[in-house]
Amino acid sequence: MNVNSSSKSPQARLNGRIITAGKDGSEKLLQCIDETVDQMNLVHVSTALHRLARMGGPGGKSFVADPRVARLMARLDETCCHKIHWNAKAFGVASIVLWAVVTLQVPMSAATLTLLRQGILPGFVVMKPQEISNTVTSLHALQGLTVEVVLAASEAMAACGSESSHTCLAQMSKAIAEYGFAIQDCRNPMLPMLEERIMTCFGAMHQWVPRDTAAAAYAVAQGRSRNARVLTEVACAIDKRANHFATADVVALCRALALLPGTPLDKPISKAVHKAAAAFSFSQRKEVSILCPSICQRAGIMVVDQDAASTVLGTDESDTEESDMDHTRTSKDGWVLPTNASVVPIIQSFPNGNANLVVNPQTGYCLWVTAHDLALAQPSRYED
Repeated sequence: MNVNSSSKSPQARLNGRIITAGKDGSEKLLQCIDETVDQMNLVHVSTALHRLARMGGPGGKSFVADPRVARLMARLDETCCHKIHWNAKAFGVASIVLWAVVTLQVPMSAATLTLLRQGILPGFVVMKPQEISNTVTSLHALQGLTVEVVLAASEAMAACGSESSHTCLAQMSKAIAEYGFAIQDCRNPMLPMLEERIMTCFGAMHQWVPRDTAAAAYAVAQGRSRNARVLTEVACAIDKRANHFATADVVALCRALALLPGTPLDKPISKAVHKAAAAFSFSQRKEVSILCPSICQRAGIMVVDQDAASTVLGTDESDTEESDMDHTRTSKDGWVLPTNASVVPIIQSFPNGNANLVVNPQTGYCLWVTAHDLALAQPSRYED
């Protein structure tokens, strides 16, 4: 052992051991956790969680279900029950813990969440912009946001001024917008800061990563912004990056459009939906079709529930999969499937019952809509 290592406190040496183990992969880190978890304080737990989260990424990896991770989370509960000396370091540690738990998608006890939220509340004034944003977005993901947190964090972010990145502003604004912030009919307190940053980036917002653009679009729409220049810049950014949005971001864009229709956002969001439609999950197809039925109509693609398939497409619940695959009959109401289209029964339950998948062979797209939505649609969209 070298002189520098021996001169460190036991707590510092344990933290260094966790960091070193993390460099050698998840199994080494889990072994270290197993051997030292009973000695860990809140700083050690945060270091271990942070290293695991960086390995696991969103949703984690197989090790998230490892009992050693459960032991680490139990230790988190134990350390939070002890009296925590809340200072600048502790605020940062708590922010890391919240971010790691959300990233790994491991359960956190309600008691621990409450303790961390209450402890961190006065700390926003000394946090860096990234820590403020991470804390707010993580609390939102854990359903732990409160009006007090929103106000304190927004005030602290405003005090950071130009030090805050557009990513921090966009993601924090979106989290607060999704939380449904409302106090005495006030707007999202982050919206003025976000709009100012968009104007600062006028003509260059398309350089933002698509995830930030989608977040900003949703926050602006939820705040019912009527700033024409802001809406135009957001629309231009979406249009220029329409091919690059992840499906989850496109859903966020559709939520924005549903909140603020009839603006410059319409066409670029429609373009983004068409580009991403083939990759949507069933739940995403369902939400997009409900949020933006007109866009789905223009795409000529849908997934309909069983009632809609029977009444509008002329199918029968007793039809077998083999007969449905080649089914191209004209429906009772005059609807005609595209040439070579297929009606494929899906073994999956939706709120309105079992669904059928209607595929447009021209595009390969498919979307889920209810019978009511389908009744509002125009048959002409099926015409080749």
